Amino acid sequence: MNNYFFIGIIDNVFSFLNLLIMIRVFMAWFQISHRSPFANIIINITEPLLRPVRELIFQFNSSIDISPIITIFILNSLKSLLISSII
Repeated sequence: MNNYFFIGIIDNVFSFLNLLIMIRVFMAWFQISHRSPFANIIINITEPLLRPVRELIFQFNSSIDISPIITIFILNSLKSLLISSII
């Protein structure tokens, strides 16, 4: 298959994960109930990505949860690394 096909898949997957993390941030800002099925899906997908970063941040006694920002940065770096290794 063409390398552009794999690059497109990688780009779409990482963009989708970034979007879900942003939706989760907005859910926290607007206090959307975590009991809804939509919220459950987003939490179940994003929590395995956010939890390790959150645990690392709170070791330094941070009172602000910046784990979404750091996770998005890590995801974008990983995406760039994967795409550059394909090209």
